[in-house]
Amino acid sequence: MCSTLITSGERLDYTWRTEPALTADALIERVSIRFIATPDEETEVIVVHERIANEAIKEGHTAGWQACLEGLERFARVIGQIGV
Repeated sequence: MCSTLITSGERLDYTWRTEPALTADALIERVSIRFIATPDEETEVIVVHERIANEAIKEGHTAGWQACLEGLERFARVIGQIGV
């Protein structure tokens, strides 16, 4: 069973499975994302991804999160430039 918890403007926590479950409780991963306002009016994003089955899956998740966060940073820069 997967779950989600949202604390508006602060945090997103959820569980998920990326691999077929071998048993009812197998390999449920947990992701926590925190959003922290900084003194210079930016937002620090902290991602913690736990309970990953093996190193190969971990490497794939790491690459995926890095690409996602880099894309978010580019998007934020464009939005800031056009004043939206």
